[in-house]
Amino acid sequence: MDNPLHKVVKNKDGKTAREVFIEEHKPLIEEGKNWIKDRSNSCMLVATLIATITFAAAITVPGGSQDKGIPILLPDKTFIVFILSDAVAFFLSMASLVMLLPHSNGPNNEEGFAIEGFAIRLMIGLTHLVVALVATTIAFTAALSMFLGKRYKLFNIYICLFACAPILYATGPRYPNLRRIS
Repeated sequence: MDNPLHKVVKNKDGKTAREVFIEEHKPLIEEGKNWIKDRSNSCMLVATLIATITFAAAITVPGGSQDKGIPILLPDKTFIVFILSDAVAFFLSMASLVMLLPHSNGPNNEEGFAIEGFAIRLMIGLTHLVVALVATTIAFTAALSMFLGKRYKLFNIYICLFACAPILYATGPRYPNLRRIS
């Protein structure tokens, strides 16, 4: 606990402790702002690509359509997995864009970093993006399975094994204490 008097006491230069702190940490604030801007812009690029790909996949469904626009592969259970995962990927990538867009410029001052909602929105946007990536992988796997799984029975096993790799990596443990060997 800090004495409220310390907030108004000034040093020999006429500055409060807060003013000194802000002045001495301006480079850190600028560095943090640039990091957040770069991270948000990169994630927004990925989210935009996912939204574009999944939108195109939903419009041009695998196997084509009949005369009235009904997908030919609609009775196939794998098609349902494809279309659901494609929709999840599209909507979560759009949600990620909505969450990350306000962060593309980063906070304007030191108080911007202190706002609780700022960090939460950034984390929610990144989480939506990771789930959209996983859903895109599932949609791609389902599409491959629809085309090749009936002809090559073992192919479904290979598809599932390779599809699990990015999912496991995205949800797996992190090793922050490992050092690079030089």
